[in-house]
Amino acid sequence: MKLLKISAVMMAISLLIKVSGLFREVVIGKYFGVSAVLDQYVLASLFPIILASSLASSINIVGIKHISKAGEAKKQSTELFNSLIFLSLILSSAALITGLILYASDAVSMPVFLLFLIMLPSVTFFVFNGYFKSLLHYHNRFYLSNFVALPYNLFIILFAILFNWSDQHIYFLAAGTALGVLFQTLWLYAAARKHGLFQIAGFRIKGNNTLAILRLVPFVVAGSIILPVNLVIDRVLATYYGEGSISLINYANNLIAIPLGLIITNIFSVYFPLLARLIQRRKNRTITKIISKSYKYLLYLSVAMLFALPFVEPVLRLLFYRGEFRAEEIQQLAKIVIYYFPLVIGMCLYEIISRIFYMKGDKKSIYLLILLITFANLIFSFFFSVFLNIYGLPLGTGLAFLLVSWLFLNHYKKASAV
Repeated sequence: MKLLKISAVMMAISLLIKVSGLFREVVIGKYFGVSAVLDQYVLASLFPIILASSLASSINIVGIKHISKAGEAKKQSTELFNSLIFLSLILSSAALITGLILYASDAVSMPVFLLFLIMLPSVTFFVFNGYFKSLLHYHNRFYLSNFVALPYNLFIILFAILFNWSDQHIYFLAAGTALGVLFQTLWLYAAARKHGLFQIAGFRIKGNNTLAILRLVPFVVAGSIILPVNLVIDRVLATYYGEGSISLINYANNLIAIPLGLIITNIFSVYFPLLARLIQRRKNRTITKIISKSYKYLLYLSVAMLFALPFVEPVLRLLFYRGEFRAEEIQQLAKIVIYYFPLVIGMCLYEIISRIFYMKGDKKSIYLLILLITFANLIFSFFFSVFLNIYGLPLGTGLAFLLVSWLFLNHYKKASAV
């Protein structure tokens, strides 16, 4: 009952965050609409923002798993902190080198490369966002960490409005995005210090468990970034549908993130630390009950969203029909959002089965799950796009998550006699 109460409060907080995120998209839509300039911003943000933000969720999972080990909490926290410094250096360097290679080979334009450089520091910020969240969540301090997206959205909104006069408006938007992520890091750091959770014994990159921690990161990252990777695939495939198609897919991704965040993310961010402790103590019967209840609640909530489908286009018209956004583009956006609906149910199933694999350390199953979802997404997206054009991309992604995760969950139930 206490966990349900925490989940309800977090969903209320998240609703406020999602409203600010929706307002962010409305403001961006007003000033940039569906345009080639916004396409460049989206492409530049694929790694430093979209994928790196999911990396923060992965670090959160790794952190909770590491801190939950028997031993001195301060020691575990210090080892994790030092390992993540090393990880952030590797990721930032690899991203920079990759960006230079793409620019030198004319794979990306100068504006895209410059926007990428502006947002590149966000990679390091996101790594430590995940670290501070793991400290807070493991000690059941959920509320302050859940507010973290609010300043991020506000920075983007302010920069979009205040620098509308400039010919370099899109570069100011990128700067506001990077500063928003930095403020998230400072916010989480302050929250951890407030509760006395950030206690580092000393700085040392090399340590007995550094390599062990870093070896765990790719395993968890692979599962946590599966949704962003497949949504990135949608954005890349959208380049074949003309100017502004990337922007449309990006708007739809951010809009569908509202129900995904409210229904899925908050509930599992509360239950995952509990699952970590129960698995550590081998309380299999209790774990099975929690998973079954969570699965039912999420499925009921997802089905209830069907009643909202007829209102998608009128609501989007009310929100976006201003500035650079045109009526026909709103109609296209509404259809893309509707075709993404199966993804909500699919993500419910995926979150359940993937978190089971994480905590059991079943790398083979999680890698197979990821590969099959991505492969199915490519096949379904190409197939449905033949008949539905750009609308086949969201439908293919949603069905890939839904069908593959459902098959894995049924197999797990039979294998474990749940």
